Amino acid sequence: MALLGKATHWASLARDASPRPVRHSPGRLDETTEEGFFGRFLAQLAVPAAQLALDRTADGDVLLHLIDVTTGSAAALAPDRGHGHIVRQAGPARLWDDVETAWSA
Repeated sequence: MALLGKATHWASLARDASPRPVRHSPGRLDETTEEGFFGRFLAQLAVPAAQLALDRTADGDVLLHLIDVTTGSAAALAPDRGHGHIVRQAGPARLWDDVETAWSA
């Protein structure tokens, strides 16, 4: 399924949201291990209508966006220099919170 719109557009929805540190690294979505597969499976169960989009900054940082076009929700994750990642969320669903809840369970 093609992403509806550009990742940068969806990320702009969360730009003014308060950031918070993530409890689980978004790197789990990219691991090529059995644990990584299970992490992606749980994430998809937690946010079944969400799409994943990756973007790179001019500095080479990878930005991760979870986008749910059915609810208009977005989560933007970015590196927090030396402190893991931060997330900003917008819309009625807190997509990254739902993923972290599934991973914590």
